[in-house]
Amino acid sequence: MTPEEIRAGEYRQLIENPRLKEAFEDIERDAFETLANLSLGETSEKEKDAIIQRIQIIRDLWTRIDNQSKTRATKVQQVV
Repeated sequence: MTPEEIRAGEYRQLIENPRLKEAFEDIERDAFETLANLSLGETSEKEKDAIIQRIQIIRDLWTRIDNQSKTRATKVQQVV
């Protein structure tokens, strides 16, 4: 196994871990609930933007882990 395949396997283990997936979903759900419960007049744009950014970071991180779990190993034939 190549180092890339080993690393991809480690990322696959993360993606397949139900507790990790649940943790990501909980964080995202909490952020959405916080955003939905904000009073329009009482919350600054900075606070709203920070919550939206938190959601984006969670989604981006999960996508990156998923992408890294897929090996992109290509076989190269040697020309003699």
